[in-house]
Amino acid sequence: MKDFVRKFVTEWRRFEIAAETSVVAAVSGGADSMAMLGALGELKAAGKIRNRFVVANFDHGIRGSESAIEQDFVRDFSAKLGFEFRGGVAPPGSIDGNIEQSARNARYAFLLRVSVDTASQIVLTAHTMNDQAETVLMNLIRGSGIEGLSGMHLRRKMSGSPDVELLRPLVRWAERNDCEQMCSDAGIQYFDDPMNEDPAFTRVRIRRELLPLLSTFNPEIVRGLAETAFRLESQARVLKDIGELDGLNSLVSDSRLSISALLEIPDHLRVLVLRIWLEKQIGTRRRLGSVHINSVLCLAKSDKSGRLAELPGGIHILKSSGFLKVKRALVD
Repeated sequence: MKDFVRKFVTEWRRFEIAAETSVVAAVSGGADSMAMLGALGELKAAGKIRNRFVVANFDHGIRGSESAIEQDFVRDFSAKLGFEFRGGVAPPGSIDGNIEQSARNARYAFLLRVSVDTASQIVLTAHTMNDQAETVLMNLIRGSGIEGLSGMHLRRKMSGSPDVELLRPLVRWAERNDCEQMCSDAGIQYFDDPMNEDPAFTRVRIRRELLPLLSTFNPEIVRGLAETAFRLESQARVLKDIGELDGLNSLVSDSRLSISALLEIPDHLRVLVLRIWLEKQIGTRRRLGSVHINSVLCLAKSDKSGRLAELPGGIHILKSSGFLKVKRALVD
């Protein structure tokens, strides 16, 4: 058994996924996801994993015929492994504005649709330790708190469905070169996305400029950042649990947040309460940096009513009659 496959099955067993659970594997055609798909194929053929797998590939419609060719390749490779396949294509013009964020939202919406259509309870993505390190640095640059610096979670509920869980079986142990080596050893073809070389994207500049610089201080910077993220994620969960055990859960679960109740909480807990409340109301904590949390806190402390705090994604927090409420901006 290849070293990559051995490590993969070890991580798989940690998830304790029942054999009857149906699983969607997100596969783009890149080295990371093709290595994951290859490992799943080997383990399925050897009887080490008995789950039903549905391979899902989403064409963002950004690169014309190239992405269509990649989708056909992933479909054919999935068929060779005996896996079901679902392909999706973004409607023309639907990926615009912040292309990276828009593409991500469309991709995850597609994966959720596939999971629902195929009665699957698990979605796998092939994020690696490199992706984790890049995410941590992006959040650090934006000024994130402990949740942002904890990076991508190993497992989480998918936004839009409490019944579907997103798992990242590579993010705790595999680096990008491990995936490329797996593909080379197994004779698996993969494709390079030109967007991964475009310096217009912050993540690409972090990958091509910042991480190489940081590696001159610590050659194991990718692994170090990834391991730090996992430690911070554990601490963030503890803080969240403490908040709920102290009776704060009822406060943050209401669609309106009582300002008087918020200001009665000790200073060091107010930020935690606001983060939990905003995540529950908005459905995500992505892009919520310290500057956004502080603007909502300043709004709560203000003597004036009717004022707004603006958050990313067209989200407004309105202060009215002693409460904070979420208001989504209307789109023309």
